[in-house]
Amino acid sequence: MKLLKRIQMFFLMAVLLVATLLQTGCVYRGYKGDKPELYSVAWANLIATDGCWSDGCERLGDSVVYVLEEDSQGRVLFTYFEGSGALMNLLIMQKKADGKAYYYPEDCYVSFVVSNEEYAGWRCNAPSEEEMKEIIATDFTQEGIDALKAANDWGQPINESKCDTTSIVKKKPNGRYKSTSTKFQTILENYYEYNNIELHPKNVSLLKYSRFIMKDAYGREMYYVISSIYEYTDKTQSMYYYPYLVVIQKDKSYDVSTMVLVEDISNPQAMVKQIKQVNNWNQPIV
Repeated sequence: MKLLKRIQMFFLMAVLLVATLLQTGCVYRGYKGDKPELYSVAWANLIATDGCWSDGCERLGDSVVYVLEEDSQGRVLFTYFEGSGALMNLLIMQKKADGKAYYYPEDCYVSFVVSNEEYAGWRCNAPSEEEMKEIIATDFTQEGIDALKAANDWGQPINESKCDTTSIVKKKPNGRYKSTSTKFQTILENYYEYNNIELHPKNVSLLKYSRFIMKDAYGREMYYVISSIYEYTDKTQSMYYYPYLVVIQKDKSYDVSTMVLVEDISNPQAMVKQIKQVNNWNQPIV
C-alpha cells in the first residue's frame, strides 16, 4: 500500500510539473501563427536559431515574423527575429507547394546584429511590425535589400532547379544528438588534436553547447558547436568561446578536417557553402 501511494504521488507531482511548465511558457509547443512556411525557411537556413522566441524573461513563444513584400511570382520577403542572439534576419521564400517551402540555399537571407539599445527594449516584449520595419529601414540599406532580391531572382519566373526545399512544420526539428551530447566533446577533442592545438590540462570539458541546424536528403546533419576554452596565466584565467560548424554523416562518422570556424555569425553563408561542399551535402552516399 505504501508503495502504491508513492507511485501515485510521483505521477501527481509529474503532472503538476508539466502543467506548471506549460503555464509559465517554459515548454514551447510549436508555432501558432498562419505563416509556418516562413518559419520553416528560417529554421532550414539560419545557423543560430532555436526556432522560438526567447525574451530573457523566462518565456518562450513564437518567433517574430512579418511579411514585408511579395513579388508577381509569389515570392515572399519577410523578417525573422528570435530575441535571443540579437540577430535580425531578412529572408526570401521562393514558393510553397505540397507541404514544402522552396528557397535558394545560402542566398535566401541576410542578417545583422541588433544594437544593445534596440535589443534592450525587446527583452520582455516582442517588437511590433512598425518597430521591426523601422529597424530594418535604419539598419538595412536599400542597396542591400536590392542585392538580396537580385540573388533570389525577384520578379522573374521561379527556377526550381536552384531551390532546396524543407518540410513545412510548426516546430524546429531535432537532430540525433542533444545539445550537450558527449559526441560533441569527442569531436572537439579530436579537432584540437588534429590541428596540434595544445590546451591547458584544466580544460577538461571543451563543449559549451551545440545547436542542430539542418539535415540533408541523405541523413547528414549539420550542427553549430560552441567550444569553451580557459586560458591560464600565473594568477588569472580567461574564458574564450569558439563556434564551429560540423557535419555528422548518416553512419555517425565525421571528418574534423572539414570543420569550419564561424568567424562572423551574421554572415556565415560562405562558411556554410564550404562545409557542405567538402561533405558532399545532398549528394548520394556511395
